[in-house]
Order: sequence, then structure tokens, then C-alpha cells
Amino acid sequence: MAGGFSALVKASRPGVSGAVVCPGDLSTSVRSPEDQDLTRQVGEQRGRPVMRVEYDASADMAYIYLVDSIAPGEAVRQVPAEDETAILDFDSHGRLLGIELFSARRRLHPELLASAERIDRSPRPPSV
Repeated sequence: MAGGFSALVKASRPGVSGAVVCPGDLSTSVRSPEDQDLTRQVGEQRGRPVMRVEYDASADMAYIYLVDSIAPGEAVRQVPAEDETAILDFDSHGRLLGIELFSARRRLHPELLASAERIDRSPRPPSV
């Protein structure tokens, strides 16, 4: 799909100009011993995807987590996508942690949005 998701995540990484980073490519990018856990962190855990999506319908924004969770202060570098439709969050090692996506209804498949965790709704009261 031309101009699709892969095009949104084109960004510069330390030492690599104009690298294309997308979940499908990350499992093949593990090169050094210190990055052996990269595959688990950004794409697979026991053969299942780690990626999860939060969606705020009132703002029409989504956040795509490529790791289990992002601790406060862990995303140390934010890089706007070339077309300014997303912001890429990187950790201190230059690894992509997540993607903040603007105009999510236009850019994400309806099935993905339907399964996303909604963060614009009021929390449910605890059951008694």
C-alpha cells in the first residue's frame, strides 16, 4: 500500500540516515549481542505480537506500543514523521518504543481501531 504505515515510520536513527523502521523489519535488525532482546521488545514474545494500540476517539489519536510498556522518562527522543502524521518515540539506545499517530481514523484499519484500548472513555466503577 503506497504511502501506508511503512511510509509513516520513516525516521532517522543514530548513525543511520533515513532508515525505515517498521514492525515487520525489526526482527531482522538484531545485529549486536547487547540487542539480543530487541526482537522481544519490539515485536514478538513467545511467537505473539507485543504491539498494542490505545485510541482516543475524541482527539482522533492513537498510540501504538511496540513494547510491553514504556516507563516514565524511557522515551528520550521524539521524532516527527516526514509527513508530520506521527511522532516516533525512541529510547536512549535508539530503539523505537512506540508511535503516536494523528488522524487515526484515516490511517488505521477499522478492525484495529475497534480492538484498540479506548482511553477517551470514563473508567468503569468497580463492581461491588
